Amino acid sequence: TFRCDRCDRNFVSSELRQVRAGSGYVQVCPSCGDPPRLEVSRALRSLPVVLAGAFTYPFRGTTLLWVAVVLVATTVLRFVPIVGGLIAVSAELGFLFAVLRSTAEGQAEMNVEASDLADYSLWFRPLIKYVAALVVSFAPALAVQVALDGGVFGENGTSTFGWLLYVLAAGGVLYLPAALVVAAHSDGCLGVLNPAAGLSFIARIPGPYAVTVVFLAVAAGVCVGMMAAAAALDVPVLGVVARSVAALYGPLVAMRMLGLLMAEHAEEL
Repeated sequence: TFRCDRCDRNFVSSELRQVRAGSGYVQVCPSCGDPPRLEVSRALRSLPVVLAGAFTYPFRGTTLLWVAVVLVATTVLRFVPIVGGLIAVSAELGFLFAVLRSTAEGQAEMNVEASDLADYSLWFRPLIKYVAALVVSFAPALAVQVALDGGVFGENGTSTFGWLLYVLAAGGVLYLPAALVVAAHSDGCLGVLNPAAGLSFIARIPGPYAVTVVFLAVAAGVCVGMMAAAAALDVPVLGVVARSVAALYGPLVAMRMLGLLMAEHAEEL
């Protein structure tokens, strides 16, 4: 809508009057002739409903095709001697990061050029960034564990500081989604290792972030159930395909959820 402050009224475009200005026209208030200002609003959708839609995302149009391509490509890569397995894992992570980025940009389906995906996937950069996200999330808890095992806190250290280990581990779990968001949008691992970026992301949308973490836990549970069912499928070829799909489904849904979180709260971010 368009608002005229002098008249204290709102108008739609068709109600405005056009006045010639130079070689073109400008829209003015039909009552006083002042130029109105444009007012834009956006209707917020229910975040739980939006996040729930991520569970069907792997089965949509081009996304389903990309999933098939990634599964075939990574299966072939695992036959490469020495580094094939690492390259395959990095390729999957590159694909997942691409899903997060495209979703954050408002894409309904996977929309990325194959060359762009290859630039991020066929080497070790996605894997390094993922490891950096794990390090920055769980390094404090690991440091306390090492200190407890080494007796740094004394003989009663376990009883006195043992609770700190669980607090830091829980904090790492809560911080990891933000670390993955930073990793997906970072060119290198140095930015991922800076916890300020992830903490700033959480601080801007704490409520929606908490809701998303709950949905990520649900997605993890669904993934575990699918993998258990796939493991019980004792069919030579079909079983391998089912286990591969089940292993990729949970992370794919999780990255979609994180991208939806960013897209729905782009203004705050």
